[in-house]
Amino acid sequence: MKLPKASSGFTLVEILIVLAIIALIAAIAIPNYAQFVLRGHRTEARNLLLEIAARQERFIYGRANYAPDLVSLGYPPGPVFGPARRYAVTMDSTNTTYTLTATPQGPQVEDACGFLRIDNLQVKTASVALPECWSK
Repeated sequence: MKLPKASSGFTLVEILIVLAIIALIAAIAIPNYAQFVLRGHRTEARNLLLEIAARQERFIYGRANYAPDLVSLGYPPGPVFGPARRYAVTMDSTNTTYTLTATPQGPQVEDACGFLRIDNLQVKTASVALPECWSK
């Protein structure tokens, strides 16, 4: 008696199991990656705010006032955008104070921190009081 030849290949059940595993991994990985990307753009915005604040401090050195606008600090007119163009930075300034605000743009509005703000006293705030907004 001759035994039937075993077929090679994958069964439908095996393929469905592999697809279910891939879907599970994707369901976990994609949201984590999206949060990682938002956090990276937030870091760029924080660095830009700190750079502009440093320029303001250099501007007032030897003068009696802060720069009245971003153009005086060497930036183009209007809001300043970070490298990824995910935040628009604006400045409110008087002779003795300034406030820099980075407002999220486009997909960055999904970031839980919202806007970032720093003033001449180096007080750092965000639209929500999460510690990671300025620390990560």
